[in-house]
Parts: sequence; structure tokens; C-alpha cells
Amino acid sequence: MRKYWRLMKPGIVMGNLISAIGGYFYASGSAVVTLSTFLGMVAGVVGIVGGACVLNNIIDRDIDAKMSRTCTRSMVTGDITVPAAFVFGTALVLGGLVGLWIFTNPTAVYLGIFGVFIYVCVYSLWTKRQSVYGTAVGSLSGSVPLIVGYVAVSGVIDIRVVFLFVIFAVWQMPHSYGIALFRFDDYKYAGIHVLPVVKGYMATRVSITVHTALFFILMFAFAMVGFLHWLPALVCLILAGRWLYTALVKYDTMAVEQWGKSIFFQSIFISVAFSLSIGFNGMIHGIL
Repeated sequence: MRKYWRLMKPGIVMGNLISAIGGYFYASGSAVVTLSTFLGMVAGVVGIVGGACVLNNIIDRDIDAKMSRTCTRSMVTGDITVPAAFVFGTALVLGGLVGLWIFTNPTAVYLGIFGVFIYVCVYSLWTKRQSVYGTAVGSLSGSVPLIVGYVAVSGVIDIRVVFLFVIFAVWQMPHSYGIALFRFDDYKYAGIHVLPVVKGYMATRVSITVHTALFFILMFAFAMVGFLHWLPALVCLILAGRWLYTALVKYDTMAVEQWGKSIFFQSIFISVAFSLSIGFNGMIHGIL
């Protein structure tokens, strides 16, 4: 069972679940929520994200075999067969969608289907291997759990959730490029068409800087239009400002790999803080 659990990429599942919970509680500030809806959303997100990761493991087993970080995965070593993994991944996705359908609403289900399709079919099967824009495509699927959490409560796609979707999609660009920088040799050897491999360090630096700046601007706008209380907004803007400072200034004082690692790990902290902040925003709605 441990091998199957690792096949789900639990770190990715947990990160996406945190953002989904943040979206859920953000929407809960103006709606009535129930424990069954919350648990159904959690189970649904774990199912669709974990299942999509299992299917990604099947598709990427040739790439994973070439990378030191992933060469011991069960799909590479043969500890789990392709048919068994396919059944497991498909069951997880279907189970997650059924959970969303029963306990939340059809809109959340449709968004879940969209996220799985983009990640498995468009990203994993196509753009990751053939296009430098694969990271941008992957950012779309990576933003889905947050809006599934929001829509599980609201039942609608409104301007707030569109704003959140864009913010999170922009966040994922430096996040992904950061790990590609300090794992550059693995990505190059595996032939993955990510920006540092295809365009080089300077193009990646420019892209990271532009996207961190855009993230800061979007966060500021999100707060200014009244979608975020000043307290969680302040936390997010301080962290986003530090991230931008690292992108703009620290590159010249750090080795490229070290700079990429700093961008990456800061992005993880920002993601968790952002998710907690919007969730807190929903809980204090109408109180402060």
C-alpha cells in the first residue's frame, strides 16, 4: 500500500488540498457550509489529484528513469505494473468525481474533469515533452483544486474565483522554473522541454522576474478591489514582495542553482500562506 500511496505523489496531493481548503473557506464567508460538503470536497480533490498523478507516473516512466530524483519510482522499477497503476489511477479519479457530484455540485465536477484532462492529456502526453509552453499549460491544471474548493461552496464561477485562478496560475510559473533550475541536469538529460533547457538561464531569469512582479501586482489589485481583508492582504504582499526581491536582486549574488532553489522554496511557503490567508479571510468576513 505504501508503494501505491507514493504513486499518488502525496506532496503534490497535500499542496493542492491546502489550496482547495483555502478556496473553500474563502467562499464560506458568504455562504452556508456543511461538514458533508467539506469532507466531500476534500475526498474529491484527493481523488482527482492523486489519480491524475498516478496516470502521470505511467506516462512519465521513461522520463523518470533518466532522472536521479525519480529513477526509483515504482513505475520505473516495475514494482507496480502499468495495468495495476492504470486501474488504481482511474478508480481514484472516478471516485473523486463521484464524491464531488454527491456532496458538492456539478460545477465542481466539471472543473475536476477539466483539471484532469489538462494535466494528463494536454500536459503529460503532449506539451511537457514537446513545447517550452508546457509549464504554462501545467499551471492551468495546478490552479483547479483551489477553484474546486471555492465552487464546492458557491456553486458558481464568479469574478473572485477567476481572479484567484489567475493569481495561482501566475504563481506556478516561477515555482516550476525554480525547480527546473536547480534540477537542470536531470531535466536536460531527460529531454524535457522546460524553459531553462530550451532557452537558457537568462531567459528563465527574465520570466521568473516578470511572473513574480505580476504575482505581486495581482495580489495588490485583489486586495484593492475589496476581495481580501487588509490583514491577510498584508501578509501576502510582504511575502510576495520578498519573493520579487529575490528574483530581482539576489540573482546577482547567488549561484544559479542556489537562486532557483530559493525561488522554489519561497514559492511553496507563499502558496501555503496565500491559501491560509484567503481561508482566514472567509472566516473573518463580516466580523472585522
